Amino acid sequence: MVEASSIFVPGLPKGQRHGTIRRMNTSLSATPEISLRPVLLRTFIWMALATLTLLGAYALPPLPLDGPAALIFYWLTEMAGKYGITVILFLLSLVVITRPHISRRQRIREGIVLFVAVSFTNGAMAYFNEHILKPALAIPRPDVLELILEGRIDLTAEAFYQIGEKVERSLYLAERLPPGTPGMHDEIRRHWIRETGYSFPSGHALSAMTTATFFLAWAFAVLQGWRKRLMQALVPWAILAAYSRPILRVHSATDILVGASQGVVTGLLGYSLCYVLLREPSGSQNASDPASPNSV
Repeated sequence: MVEASSIFVPGLPKGQRHGTIRRMNTSLSATPEISLRPVLLRTFIWMALATLTLLGAYALPPLPLDGPAALIFYWLTEMAGKYGITVILFLLSLVVITRPHISRRQRIREGIVLFVAVSFTNGAMAYFNEHILKPALAIPRPDVLELILEGRIDLTAEAFYQIGEKVERSLYLAERLPPGTPGMHDEIRRHWIRETGYSFPSGHALSAMTTATFFLAWAFAVLQGWRKRLMQALVPWAILAAYSRPILRVHSATDILVGASQGVVTGLLGYSLCYVLLREPSGSQNASDPASPNSV
């Protein structure tokens, strides 16, 4: 009985990504030299075009915050938040490592490296933004400026951000945005109360675009069928998640454009890290484990 399966090799042209394994009377077929550049280039082109679509945020008309559309964008923004993005990263990692024709050993190895790489790169950039770049530039959020203009905040923007840490500023806003505040859903009211940090750049746009870029690179490298289509669908999701920030008035168009650009770079770095850590040295493939690929 002859049993055949395939391994997928990243960085190869379509149609050359499969090395056939036959476990009887045949040996593992030779695979061409793996290249990282084609995957990165193709992913970059896709995500650069996606980022350019965010220029439309400069022309966004104000959206009523008590309408159904605002609530949809609220849930999109929550998906790109700290807790939502963690769940999404975990689930997408499972999609990648459960693809057929790889060994259980590699599934475990890939799962650990993949989740750690994307979490580390995204977390490192988010930390840089939150603790270095945002305080250095000290740009107020649009919703804070709006509340000042409406008289709900009886302080200047500079004085508001000198109240204390985020918790103290949130308590201050909670007193001025009580439940039932007209003109906005209660979920959005609570979101405004939580979002009291500086504005530039957008962390949600960063996380969404990092996720889309990272997993799109994996799709171009090793995925097929519905798995690949799912990763490609992350691109419009990331665009909408980024747009949700100015629609909810907690970021400007410039905030999301820069955050998204950071996300593209971070996602490419995350995939490159996976490539380096998971790629087997040339000629080191374990012959006793024929399902163990010589690639990511």
